[in-house]
Amino acid sequence: MTQKATTGKKGNSFLRALVDLFILLLLMAGAGGFGYWFGTQQRMAPVELVAPGTPGTKTADGAPAAAAKETAAKESPAPVTSRSTTTAAADADSQESAPATPPAKASKPPAKGHAKLKYWLMSTGSDYVGYSITVSVNGTSVDNFFGPGKTVDVTRLVKKGTNYISFDAQALEEKYNQHKGNPKYKLTVVLVGSPAVTENYKPDDVLLTYCRTAADSQSFNDTNHFVVE
Repeated sequence: MTQKATTGKKGNSFLRALVDLFILLLLMAGAGGFGYWFGTQQRMAPVELVAPGTPGTKTADGAPAAAAKETAAKESPAPVTSRSTTTAAADADSQESAPATPPAKASKPPAKGHAKLKYWLMSTGSDYVGYSITVSVNGTSVDNFFGPGKTVDVTRLVKKGTNYISFDAQALEEKYNQHKGNPKYKLTVVLVGSPAVTENYKPDDVLLTYCRTAADSQSFNDTNHFVVE
């Protein structure tokens, strides 16, 4: 009788163990199924596209978008600015077509004596001696002189070498000769060459002297020459 009771207790304990195991398996299966369902729902959730730099957004690997952008900027090399082939070719053509600057020419040394001196005509003497003297230098008429005190610069007409100067003295009417027959009254035209045009020239600066007096009564046309070194 006692052996039957013990056997019945063992059978009940084994049965309860099976029930407990079955319940545990059901709980585990339920937990796994719920986890699978929850993961599927999260993965299937729609992804919303937003503008770069939106606060709170993340990249595909889960990093914040702002940090990813900064990292990409640091890692990416800076753009290199290069000139186009067309621009370089245009620059080369412009350099080739630009005329070369000619070398400076050495200035010609001035002619000795001529470039350093000024040449001019000056009339001296008395008024109303009865003459008007027209002067030409190397064939170019300069001016006429009929009294003292006139100065004319002729430097532009003087050249290096031999120069010719003409004096055309025309006798005037008697009313223009107040000293008729008196040789002390004269009209003189001098050619002077010195560093500056001045009335206070040196006697050595006089190159030519032409004179007509009140005692003369006819016209004259005389030509002389002088040399400039």
